[in-house]
Amino acid sequence: MNIDRFLGSKGIPALQSILLRWKPRSRRSNSKASLQRSLRSAMLDVKRIEQHLDGLHSPETLLLRAILLSPTASVAWDWQLPRRLAVDERRLEAARERLTDVGFIGNMPLNAWEGGRQTIFVPDELAERLRNLLDIDLRPPLQVVSLRGYVEALEPDRRRELLEPFGLATLADDLDRVTSELLCPDAVLARIERQDAEFRTIFAEVLHEYQGIAPSAAVFHDRRQAAREWRSLAEAALLGTVCELPLHVFGIDDAGPHLVLFREVCDALSTPRAGDATAGLEIAAAGADFLVDICMLCDEASDHPLRVTQSGKLFKSVVRRLLGVFVQSETLGRDQRDLLLLKVMIAKDLNLLRLNERKGLAAARHYAKWEKLPIEDRVAELHRGLMKTRGRQSDKSPVIRRLLAELAGMLPGQWYDALVPVRRTFSNLMLDARTWQQQRMPDDVPLPKHDYVHHHNFTDVCRALFRSVVPDLQALGLVDVAVEPEAPACIRLTPLGDCVLNDDPLRRSAGGAPGIGLIVNPDFEVLAMPDGDIHLTPASAACCHLQYSLSRFCERAKSTHQTHHYRISRRSVERAVVRGMTADEMIDTLRRNSAVPVPQNVEYSLRSWIEGVRLATAQTVCLLEVPDEDAMQVVLGLPAFSPLVIRALSPTAVIIKSIPRERTILEALRKIGVHLTFPMEDIAGTEDDGDDEYWAG
Repeated sequence: MNIDRFLGSKGIPALQSILLRWKPRSRRSNSKASLQRSLRSAMLDVKRIEQHLDGLHSPETLLLRAILLSPTASVAWDWQLPRRLAVDERRLEAARERLTDVGFIGNMPLNAWEGGRQTIFVPDELAERLRNLLDIDLRPPLQVVSLRGYVEALEPDRRRELLEPFGLATLADDLDRVTSELLCPDAVLARIERQDAEFRTIFAEVLHEYQGIAPSAAVFHDRRQAAREWRSLAEAALLGTVCELPLHVFGIDDAGPHLVLFREVCDALSTPRAGDATAGLEIAAAGADFLVDICMLCDEASDHPLRVTQSGKLFKSVVRRLLGVFVQSETLGRDQRDLLLLKVMIAKDLNLLRLNERKGLAAARHYAKWEKLPIEDRVAELHRGLMKTRGRQSDKSPVIRRLLAELAGMLPGQWYDALVPVRRTFSNLMLDARTWQQQRMPDDVPLPKHDYVHHHNFTDVCRALFRSVVPDLQALGLVDVAVEPEAPACIRLTPLGDCVLNDDPLRRSAGGAPGIGLIVNPDFEVLAMPDGDIHLTPASAACCHLQYSLSRFCERAKSTHQTHHYRISRRSVERAVVRGMTADEMIDTLRRNSAVPVPQNVEYSLRSWIEGVRLATAQTVCLLEVPDEDAMQVVLGLPAFSPLVIRALSPTAVIIKSIPRERTILEALRKIGVHLTFPMEDIAGTEDDGDDEYWAG
């Protein structure tokens, strides 16, 4: 709607009230035509508009910007608008009344064909001037976030003029060649060095403190002219731009123009760090500890079912027993008890634990099959179970899926800035939207969902997503994190994470762990000593195999920055034999990875301990008795009944696996004159203990 129709829709009292705000000293007229002429000239005066803008409060500015970001300079006034702008409904209603009184916006009547929604708008001529004053442009995300998109959108003559200082004017039509030349790290650094010291300081601040997107008000402190000058310099150097970003969809309440560094420029400067980048930092590296603890948990549940209370929680004595055998003491942001709860929940979800008839947690039959899978497959299942337990499955959440893809694309073993993969994730989300009106944050993003509570800047959002996802991956040994006293500093993908996140069998390694040397002492202590710092090769697939193999027949004593300490004991060896490990496997693991010969007393003790183990089988069976031997022969001759038979005790009694309850078996027995009778406690049927819904921790 143009300004003439906008003013013509108002009555004389409303026009007089608006004119009093724009021209306080003007003569009060009762002529509607005269009022319209006076208001038109005043409302299109840039200086008067700027004066009224300076008098607006934060909610009013936020609402006005939301309207101007629409190509039609109008938005629907509905219940979603306050939540979208992170402003309380009462404050937003007061802001609308204030803008209406000033004459910045108008209200269209309800339209039944549009669902009865009221629309608020800014007149066309006024909207154009407001956008210029507020530095609002309607460029799509691709032209703002991406260097290629920015260059591609330029007119051919303007593109050649912009590329001329870099000697690329003749290649203006070959965008692939142009972008590859411009985004070489040396070329990016050279363009930065050509700028003055103030520009370089602001560039470094935006890149490192704001992850490439910084509110202009925080950098320039509302100096609009300085922001315009920086924009012209950044665009001339093809490093970034300044524009309006509706980042409230990401949980950011920063309103106004933002300094944006092109995504490709940030990626070119986010190269892997040098080897000494983590010097003096604490390294959080889990390796195969999570997998070992899951196996320990299931082994303990197999030996002695874990007692639980009526409310479904583990007894304190059970918790102390489990914490005593677990090798993973704590991870990034979680202590032992939180990890115990997480491991129990995942084991239950993966059907590794079940609730038995005595209401205790016992190892399920599926655990025996799961234990025979390769380590990479088991860790992959734990990863899927962890995502399911957290309620954000990677195949359903676009944000989680993108973040995992960014992590999988990193070079294994190379350190990166901690927030680099998260920043790339959000940049890709922005590029997916053709217009800012299409930009919507998916509902399953792990960010706070409270009404009117948003984060302050883009870095805070990146840190929130990092804290929500990365600690779980670190606990599984898929990534390592270098931690500063206040926050994570660096992140790297482990070779095990490379196998799991990329789901590529060719990436898997087997056999010994190069660079890892074992020292087996005569006192049964085993030291795992890598070449140099233990965190330089902590979670390679081969090293995880070695950690897991040692944990099967050794007890973890302690870990330092230089060694892992294990101890071979009779109890740990006997437990490994029960799990199916032989003496040759244990000794071969020590010999193949040991830097010195294995002491003879260790080998002798291992074999003697193993020879002293006698395996016995205990199982619940059923007894079937018939009155005579001939009837038993007829029963055993039934094809449907023979799979149930374990062994015969006497000519008239056999041991069977379970009470036959299938209709086909009962009918076959009745046809030969055999009718089964059951004890009173079995008439109601047995309890199915395989699929109980259960929570414990």
